[in-house]
Amino acid sequence: MFAKPNSAQMASEILIETIAQKRQLLAFGLGHGLGSAPEQRDYVLMSCRELNQIESVEPGNLLASVGAGLTLEDLDKALAPTGLYWPVTGPTERTLGGIMNDGLLGAQTMAKGTINDWILGASFLTAKGDIVSSGGRTLKNVSGYDFTRLAWRSHGSLAISLSFIVKLLPRPAVAPVMRYRVDSPKLAANLLPKVLLNKIGAWGLRLVNDDDGLRIVVWLGGFGELVKHQQKQLASIFGESSDTFEDGFGYFNEHNRRWPTGVSSLTRYIGSRAQLLNLAGRLANPADYSYDLDLGAGRFAASHVDEKLQTTVLNSGLSPLNLQGRKLEGHIFRRLKKFLDPDHTFKSIS
Repeated sequence: MFAKPNSAQMASEILIETIAQKRQLLAFGLGHGLGSAPEQRDYVLMSCRELNQIESVEPGNLLASVGAGLTLEDLDKALAPTGLYWPVTGPTERTLGGIMNDGLLGAQTMAKGTINDWILGASFLTAKGDIVSSGGRTLKNVSGYDFTRLAWRSHGSLAISLSFIVKLLPRPAVAPVMRYRVDSPKLAANLLPKVLLNKIGAWGLRLVNDDDGLRIVVWLGGFGELVKHQQKQLASIFGESSDTFEDGFGYFNEHNRRWPTGVSSLTRYIGSRAQLLNLAGRLANPADYSYDLDLGAGRFAASHVDEKLQTTVLNSGLSPLNLQGRKLEGHIFRRLKKFLDPDHTFKSIS
């Protein structure tokens, strides 16, 4: 069975019917990697992509109420006329619910934090088919355990995200991207820590190798004088910029289209900032393959991974990023699963 509910109530009815049939339900959005022929599976597949409504935008309160099936790209377009934005930029092709469930980190993670920092409240579908809400419209609205955070990296195993109340920010006056060409990954590995140690306050920091060559990419943002000061600090490290793009949001939207999170042709790994810096200095000739090393998101993606590169990556301490779902790990997660979904109504891809 394959279902596409367009409301929270319809999603609840589908789950209740699934429980009556004593079957499991797997909810997903975009980038799920489930393959074809969903009707041949022994569990119910429910696409949450139609839960993409923007219920309200309140510029005066810097809030918006949105469906979990909305993509970051569609949310950004809807907010553009208001002069606001949600600082969880990238990956643009993923849904808010998918990013929450997979625990993905965006281009501004270094400066703005994760999706958890920009969600005030949420509504969920429990394993019994009930629709519950948590959090609210103010910062101090939780007493006891914060149920809103349950979706973070749970892969839909504890509850299904239906909608969110998100915090917004005014778009910055200036948000340029600076690109600096480097001759080798080893040189890049020596330069990248200097950006971090100087506390420049960059929104994003990446090492990218593609058709344009090997470059360090730095995303800045804020008031004009602050950005000028940041640019002077960067000039003391790199010298003059090879390229400057005034619209950092547009640049990273295009960048994320070239390096999408859910495309199977790319191989991805996750790790700490120290592990990624270690990897940067051990990469081979940049002409051998294209890659995107994102220090903010803690992610490395490569277009071609041979045995030698795979060994190098794993020896640096990184782990494969499986976007098709991971088993819940840890004693606390197992206890939560037993309490919230004792009959294992929600299926995980593993």
